[in-house]
Amino acid sequence: MKTALLAFTLFTVVVMRIGFAQTDADWKLYGAASIGGTVWCFYDANGLVREPGNQIRVWTKCLPGVDDKKPTDEMVNDAARKIMHGYVPPIVVTAGMRFGQVPDIVSYEEIANLGDIEPKGRIFYEIGCSERMIRELSIDIRAKDKFGSSDTSSEWKRVAPETNADHLLKILCAK
Repeated sequence: MKTALLAFTLFTVVVMRIGFAQTDADWKLYGAASIGGTVWCFYDANGLVREPGNQIRVWTKCLPGVDDKKPTDEMVNDAARKIMHGYVPPIVVTAGMRFGQVPDIVSYEEIANLGDIEPKGRIFYEIGCSERMIRELSIDIRAKDKFGSSDTSSEWKRVAPETNADHLLKILCAK
């Protein structure tokens, strides 16, 4: 009986830890888009995979209302700590944004890391750094009452200058 109770307790603790574990994603701002209104787009810095041939695979998500959401005191403190230790968001360097925008951008990244805003879009990209090309491997878009998804890889596309894809390519391929 004690063994069964101990096993049940251990099982419950493990399930609770798995169920409540936070994601290890580290979302970094790379641009904005218009998907049923303005959305802020982020890539997962911790989840990107560098492959042979100078190719990268990375998940992205675009969130609505990030600039309307009030950061918690903990988020403000985390953002301030990052900035005090010299953190500069990658988009500031690659997209020519003003340094004065850093606190807002770091706050947006903290909000994205929470994971409590339903994305308008999630895209899993493959980027060919040497060729300056990109393609979608998986896509999930929600706009108003419409929904669409595909796990069929798109054709490779050339990356146009001054676009979100260009920002993503500059950020990820420079390393």
